[in-house]
Amino acid sequence: MDLVDRLLEGIKSAVDKHWYYQKSILEVKPEYLFTVATADELVNGFDGISGLDIEVHLEKPVNPIGGQGLIRKVGFKEYFKILKERVTRSGKVDIFIDIEPEKHSLVIELKGFDPNATEVKKEIERFIDFLQLYNGNTAIEGCYLSFPTKNDVRTWIEKQVNAVGLPSSLTHDVRIKGYHTNEDPEDGLPYFYANVLKICRF
Repeated sequence: MDLVDRLLEGIKSAVDKHWYYQKSILEVKPEYLFTVATADELVNGFDGISGLDIEVHLEKPVNPIGGQGLIRKVGFKEYFKILKERVTRSGKVDIFIDIEPEKHSLVIELKGFDPNATEVKKEIERFIDFLQLYNGNTAIEGCYLSFPTKNDVRTWIEKQVNAVGLPSSLTHDVRIKGYHTNEDPEDGLPYFYANVLKICRF
C-alpha cells in the first residue's frame, strides 16, 4: 500500500471509530483522533518500506524540524558549515515521519471535516516553507494534508493551491476516495470523501 492510500485509510478508520462515540461527527473536529488513526496506518509501512524502518512522531514541535532535516541531508559535520535559516513558522506538526533507509522525512497535517479555505491555504504556505528550507537542502521530501469532507472538493482544493501559488520547484497532487458509512441519511453522513493533498519537490 502506498503512503497516500495509508492516509486515506487513516481518515476512514478515524471516521469509523468516532461514529461509535457519537453520531454527530459533523459537529465536532476530532483532529487528534484522525492523527492517531493515521499514525496507526503508517506504522504498518508504505511504499515498500517496512514499519520497522519508520519513526512516527506525533505533535512534533516545528523549531527543531529544520535543523534535523539539514543534518539528515548533509551530515553532522557539514551542518556546522552552512548558514542556518530561521524557521518562521511556529507550533507543531501533527505527524512527522523519519524514514531511516532513505534518510528522508515527511510532514503530515490532519484536519477535521470540511476545513475552510483559510486553514487549507495556511497549511500549503507552511508546506512551502518546510520544503524550501536551506534552498531545498533538507531531508523533508514531501508534505501531506489529509482531511474528510461531505462532498467531492477536488476543484476547491485545486483552487486553494492556485490561490497560494507554488514555487516552480514544487509540484502537487490531489487524491480523493469516497466511503460509505452504512448509516441512514437521517443520521447525517451516509457517505463521505477522504482527501489528500501532496506537495513535494520535482
